[in-house]
Amino acid sequence: MKIVAKYSLRVCALVTVVTILAGAAVSLTTAPALAKKCFAEATGYPCKKCHNSPSGGKEEGWNAYGEKYKKKVVEAGKAPC
Repeated sequence: MKIVAKYSLRVCALVTVVTILAGAAVSLTTAPALAKKCFAEATGYPCKKCHNSPSGGKEEGWNAYGEKYKKKVVEAGKAPC
């Protein structure tokens, strides 16, 4: 039993260290959102009208309205900024 407990502790410690390092790597490599406030100002809508996140940003993803807006306005070259 002591051998199993000894290896269990090592495995738990290793998993903990790997989890912490992975979390640190992700937090250091994420880029800030590139949402533009001028879209909200030009349309009169808040960022959450097009984005899944209330603060905007394509990293959080577009909602259904945002996908339509992106195809109709942004990809057509009619973006306000």
